[in-house]
Amino acid sequence: MRLLRLLAIPLALGSLAAALSARQGPSHQQFSVAELFFELNDTDGDLGIHAAIDGGTWTSLEVDGPRDRQLLAIISKGTLRSQGLTQLAFESAEPTFDELDPADFFRRFPEGVYEISAVAQEGGTFESRVRLSHVLAAPPEAAVNGVPAPKATTRRCPRLSARSSSIGIRSPSHTRRSARRARSRSPATSSSWSRAPPS
Repeated sequence: MRLLRLLAIPLALGSLAAALSARQGPSHQQFSVAELFFELNDTDGDLGIHAAIDGGTWTSLEVDGPRDRQLLAIISKGTLRSQGLTQLAFESAEPTFDELDPADFFRRFPEGVYEISAVAQEGGTFESRVRLSHVLAAPPEAAVNGVPAPKATTRRCPRLSARSSSIGIRSPSHTRRSARRARSRSPATSSSWSRAPPS
């Protein structure tokens, strides 16, 4: 009889813990959207880093790069903290290649796994890991009525790997401007980018 009572205690505690856990919801969740990517504007000759984050309600958020290097920290306060946040999108400044060489830009944002984490308003956390790559689609080869357009100044940029994949480029539906940039299909043999003359 005593053995049965001893067995009943852990079972009761386990049931209580499961009930409390179900009531509180999951303590660790992933964001429904977690994107970190580069945007190359070959026409204007600039490069920037962008993010899109969405999910449940949170009160503070961090983005950490490789080796736990913090890139961004947001803490809501007052009534905004009471209301909570659910979505964030940002775009960095995009200095021209003359102002910031692409190699220097990529040193600021090394390839690797970046962690996006937030404190959930109702307790627990949101966390997603995204891989940031320096591999970008090569610039398009422009043609007018099937005739290739004359090439503008061409400059070698070995860090901008020429592949026809769209790794690191956001989906074309984001904005009209990024849609123009992301629609290109270019040959895998291209290893340079062209900059159109200013209009």
